[in-house]
Amino acid sequence: MTRPDGFAVPHDDPRRGNCGLTALAVVTGRSFTEVRSILVAAFPKHRTWKGSTRHAERLHVLRALEVPHRDWSPQGRIQVRTWARHAAKTDTTYMLRHVGHVCVYRDGWIIDQTGPKPVEYYRHRRCYITHITEILT
Repeated sequence: MTRPDGFAVPHDDPRRGNCGLTALAVVTGRSFTEVRSILVAAFPKHRTWKGSTRHAERLHVLRALEVPHRDWSPQGRIQVRTWARHAAKTDTTYMLRHVGHVCVYRDGWIIDQTGPKPVEYYRHRRCYITHITEILT
């Protein structure tokens, strides 16, 4: 299984507790700094803010960058790996939220601030998904 094209952590990502910003940078193809500045302009943050985001803030950035998307919450409880096996479409990018964490899924691979890896090796593969944002491109 080969990693999808463009599926890499942005070069300016500080690789700390900022999974939402990293996911937005990967999905939009923009730099981490650009995504962060758009979010902070719309939602002012305290000087000690380290990068955590809320669902509405992530959706605002997608709308601000005019990224077509569809957002929903799964019916019932479904784990990341089960959803990836049975419900995910090929050649489609998804932003998943689970257990206070955000990642990007595409074709059997998941990426967050720790880097890309196959779903089988993802540390949160057994966690339940709370939000799914499908990127319509």
